[in-house]
Amino acid sequence: LAAQLMRLPGRRRVLVIEPRAELGRGEAYSAVELGHTLNGNAARMSVDPDNPDDLTQWLTEYIEAGGWPESDRQHVPISELFPPRGIFGLYARQRLAEAQAVGALNGSTVEHVQAEVVDLQADADAVRLTLSDGRCLQGAFAVLATGMFPAARTPQTRSSGLNAAALDPWDVAAMQRLDPQSTVMIIGSGLTMVDAVVSLEQAGHRGPIEVFSRHGLLPHVRRQPPAWVDFLAEDQDIRT
Repeated sequence: LAAQLMRLPGRRRVLVIEPRAELGRGEAYSAVELGHTLNGNAARMSVDPDNPDDLTQWLTEYIEAGGWPESDRQHVPISELFPPRGIFGLYARQRLAEAQAVGALNGSTVEHVQAEVVDLQADADAVRLTLSDGRCLQGAFAVLATGMFPAARTPQTRSSGLNAAALDPWDVAAMQRLDPQSTVMIIGSGLTMVDAVVSLEQAGHRGPIEVFSRHGLLPHVRRQPPAWVDFLAEDQDIRT
């Protein structure tokens, strides 16, 4: 959204309130393992609504420049690739930087406010925000673009004596602190579950993994369709 605002004519000041050290990645695209891939292919993940092929074009240049050499293991067109989340985060950051350069020509700016919003009040004249560090900000509009929140990382000891922890599915370092032979339970069987299993494997976990799902369904494996037979060449009746 910030990138699109920077490309519009006119002068504006955009404040992005984000506690992380950099913009563009968020929780989902800060993952660093190559096995943590997007939930959609490149053809469906453009950040430019006017150019659905934008990620495919960027990824083509990125791979040609030597980035993501592992991509050649997937024998599909680049538009069908599922890039790692970290590479998508790099793409989003680059597109934001380019949009900021365009906006600067019109006097527009994007400012990163490294904090959290703890209160929002809106009236007919303005929107007023209170931040976690005590600061107060005022603007004409506020957009809630919170994305997803990280899982709680605080270990808890329950009355049963069992140690339990809710872990970020992309936090390999946290999983390395688990007993490698312990039983890990994953709630949900979608693509984030696959990311969690990849993280556990990278962390050296060798214990049982139990997946709980209301529907008991697993993500479909994407396969290349079989080659089409040249029926015109093989069927003499059709040819004549």
